[in-house]
Amino acid sequence: MPVTDSGGSCPQRRSGRSKTGFQAYQNGLSAENLVCHDLRRHGITVLEQRWSAAHLGEIDIIATSQKRLMLIEVKARRLFKQTGLLANEALTARQAHRILQSGLAYIQSRQLSEYIVELWLASCQLDRTGQLLELAYYPYLVS
Repeated sequence: MPVTDSGGSCPQRRSGRSKTGFQAYQNGLSAENLVCHDLRRHGITVLEQRWSAAHLGEIDIIATSQKRLMLIEVKARRLFKQTGLLANEALTARQAHRILQSGLAYIQSRQLSEYIVELWLASCQLDRTGQLLELAYYPYLVS
């Protein structure tokens, strides 16, 4: 039986993703893992990965360094795919708002009010095979 025939916990089953959609999902997971590894390598503590608040949304990575709580959205893009956007241009104001709202829920649930909250975009540029070419971090300025 093909994986996409019925519902279930597998992401491909859950949303009926095509092979292309499932590959994008896998690339996203891989990029998140690469970012977590890079953060740890730089002495940043990763507290959560794929943390979600009911009815608010998901935060890809929550990390801390000193008294900074970093909410990190990971965007992976293939350079050769004609999306029109590089990964560092792919975070909308609406997405940022949802991440910040989820971040506030996280802070309240963990009693972390003494932390300075920052929203970051981790931009992963991939080659045609999905291998990482470049990883960069961009602060998201909330207006």
